[in-house]
Amino acid sequence: MNIIDSIRYSKTDPRCIRYLFPKAVSLTQGNVSDPENLLKELPLQIGLSESVLCELKNDGGENAAVVLDYGVELCGGLRLLTGFITGEKYPLVRLTFGESLSEAMSSVGEKNATNEHSIRDFTVPLSFLSDMQFGNTGFRFVKIELLT
Repeated sequence: MNIIDSIRYSKTDPRCIRYLFPKAVSLTQGNVSDPENLLKELPLQIGLSESVLCELKNDGGENAAVVLDYGVELCGGLRLLTGFITGEKYPLVRLTFGESLSEAMSSVGEKNATNEHSIRDFTVPLSFLSDMQFGNTGFRFVKIELLT
């Protein structure tokens, strides 16, 4: 018997994790290169020699951002695979989820947008060569904005 089998669990969740790729790029702003690469169904594994990337760079103008459309309302979050990072060691990104495009484009406090029932607008640090998951909310659109 292995250690996992010897643990007494209070409940078991029968659900499984399923990953969906976005269906469209609804909007880009600032310096974003190759956002269409985010739509390609590639292996969910970061490698050292990735060639199919989307790059966000802040160059003194408006922050680089991309809004993704999943084509259907979901309950879940976002999995971000990050390649090599130049500049700041742990760049900050703002993630804003929305059931509509206008909600994903609205900050908390604007147009009745809130974080009351679920956190849908927040800032997280990224680490190079990482695979991280964020959010647990209802959404169709998500805006990823590079802050630093």
